[in-house]
Amino acid sequence: MERDDRTTATSELTADAVHAALHEIPYPNLNRDLVSLRMVDHVSVCAGRVKVRLTLRTADPSVPAQLEQRITDALRARGAIAAEMHVPYLGEIPFDGRIIDEGDAGVPAMVARPLSVTGAAFERVARAVAAALGWRHVDAECGR
Repeated sequence: MERDDRTTATSELTADAVHAALHEIPYPNLNRDLVSLRMVDHVSVCAGRVKVRLTLRTADPSVPAQLEQRITDALRARGAIAAEMHVPYLGEIPFDGRIIDEGDAGVPAMVARPLSVTGAAFERVARAVAAALGWRHVDAECGR
């Protein structure tokens, strides 16, 4: 009976093995890996299929694609049949120097200027974060 090394490698692929692989993947332009930067939110492995959810802190739109390629290559080398990476996009805040002054004064931009482009951007990101956490919006006036 011949041994199928691919099947053996796939059956030995565990969440711990995936974490070990992710520990070897450096974040672009930094000297630290994804695990030590606490960017790995979730890992699941089922029959050689791997899902990885990351929390990235970047404004560079090329970083998710770079990481997806590095992760896929590393996991396939360890026997993964398929690798899927999920990076939730929560939004972006336009550069506005007044954010610093408002923050230093203890008045967030979305309070100081709720109808501004910056205030609206903060609200969109806050709602996206709440939705990602499974929270639902309750209208203060209506209670629902």
